[in-house]
Amino acid sequence: MLTRRTFLKTSIAANAALWAPASLAFSVAHVIQGEQPLLIFADEKSPNSALFAEQFSEQTSTVGLDIGLHFDTFNAFCSDHANGWVSGITRDSDFFVLQQLAAQHRYITAYSAMHTSSSTQLTHQVTSSADKAPLLAEALATSKEKWPVWLADNLAVLNSQQLASHTALSETSTSQSATDNHVLVSWLFVPSNPATR
Repeated sequence: MLTRRTFLKTSIAANAALWAPASLAFSVAHVIQGEQPLLIFADEKSPNSALFAEQFSEQTSTVGLDIGLHFDTFNAFCSDHANGWVSGITRDSDFFVLQQLAAQHRYITAYSAMHTSSSTQLTHQVTSSADKAPLLAEALATSKEKWPVWLADNLAVLNSQQLASHTALSETSTSQSATDNHVLVSWLFVPSNPATR
């Protein structure tokens, strides 16, 4: 059930996205990996997000400031691909808005993770199923700076037919230094009941 507070948060986040600078726009790519229809969202300002998107397709298009185009793309994809997956690496505010849109299409968040870079430390806070969350957190830490590539290569492993509800944390040192905290969210939305869609 959508509460008034949740609605207000969604509206504020959507309005903020409308006024975001062009450099924070998404890149969107439609790709088919094997038999799985897949829609990828990536924050064009983030090298990690771009690295993730590059693993699927060399063709990306800049959406710019029109947040409605994101919704149109998402809605069209869900209509055309009943069992499609939607994934990406974005800012937290973008993830929040897209997660609300996914819920309207009866999609669940099978996986999400907050990736925080500060100084020479990289932290992954993974939310997934109880059995997968600690394994995914460890795999991301082991991948070090190549964590976006690992995610792209192992997207099928992230899938779960249950709502992500367990959290695990991992940290690793990196050779890249960041001057301030940089936070990205990776995520995977899947149909809540693909057999009936």
